[in-house]
Amino acid sequence: MFIETIHLQAQKEYTTARLDLKGKVKSVTEVGFLNYPPELANTKMIVVVPITYRFDLKGNLVEKNIRGDIVYCYEYDAHNHLKGGKRISYPDKGINYPDKAEETAISFLYDKAGTYLVEKVGESESTTYRYFGTHTQISYTSYTVKGRTTIENDIYYKDNGQVDYTLQGDIKSVYHYDNKGQITDIEVYNLKGIKLLHYHYKYTYDDKGNWIEREEIFEKPVPKDRFPEIVRREITYYD
Repeated sequence: MFIETIHLQAQKEYTTARLDLKGKVKSVTEVGFLNYPPELANTKMIVVVPITYRFDLKGNLVEKNIRGDIVYCYEYDAHNHLKGGKRISYPDKGINYPDKAEETAISFLYDKAGTYLVEKVGESESTTYRYFGTHTQISYTSYTVKGRTTIENDIYYKDNGQVDYTLQGDIKSVYHYDNKGQITDIEVYNLKGIKLLHYHYKYTYDDKGNWIEREEIFEKPVPKDRFPEIVRREITYYD
């Protein structure tokens, strides 16, 4: 259960800076694998859904491809603000080739100061952001397919901009970092302060200083319903 920092920021993963990528990155492909214990070593490796991010020369995300089933495309104005985009989905997952794609418009709303307020995907999904000072961001994601479901995620930041902790429902997740700014541990508590989970992370880096492998290690208490994950990255750079 790795909660990526790229999904915690108001602008999500829309720039290489949000992904904490160094150098002129052209693309990143992330593939996750479940790390089985020795007694299950012969089990067929399960691959977590691969995701590819593509960036322009300014470091803006222009495409996010989720296993080829869903593709997000983004456009920017002269000030590098997101001005719109589209989501392309292939609902039959390649059963009928070529797939007949479904396109959904994506729009963004800012206030007069340029603060990012709302992301809307079609008519059924929207995420609204509220800010309290410089250290707190609350997002509300609403899905209106077959009714209305709202997910609230409260994010609290440190002075250096790193996520300190998040609140979602009655779950509090506390983040710890190394001297490279990478998340090393996530501790998960209920609102009574009882620790529910503890995840530790080890990284392998390339010569640019970007991590290319992240290993998840369970600390006590160990979850009983899942296996740790290893994520590998293939990163390409502009010349």
